[in-house]
Amino acid sequence: MPLAAAECCQTIYNSYGANSTLSTRNCFCVPDYWTDLTAKQTLGRVRLSSYLDSCKALGYPVYYYQAGTGPCSGMPATPSSGGGAAAGGRTGGSKYKGTPLSKRSFGQWLRDLGDDGLLLVSFMVAVVAAVGGALMLWSFVYDLYASLSSKARKQM
Repeated sequence: MPLAAAECCQTIYNSYGANSTLSTRNCFCVPDYWTDLTAKQTLGRVRLSSYLDSCKALGYPVYYYQAGTGPCSGMPATPSSGGGAAAGGRTGGSKYKGTPLSKRSFGQWLRDLGDDGLLLVSFMVAVVAAVGGALMLWSFVYDLYASLSSKARKQM
């Protein structure tokens, strides 16, 4: 079993663990997702399932698909074929049966940015880029307006 780093395991657990508040919670339990993910690990030296087992030993259990066995066996894993409330599903939103993931408001999401430094920096850069893009667009529109209005004045 590979030796897992506690910090890495905690990060994986916070994103993919059963108690995560993110939309990625229990993604490894979805057979198609797990199969696609493990098919891409051929270049790595460590098997993802072994690493997650090491994380479990450190106290960060992250469940993954194990062909109908293990902790994921009782979780929704395939899209439901019938959608409405009569079929036992929800009447909209997710295609998967079961309890929907918790959703946070934009304000709650902003308050939680301080917990993840990389996400906070990414958000700040995105805001600066959006403001800069808007200013560039405004200067382009203003220059175009000034150019067209000066041509119109010359023609009079």
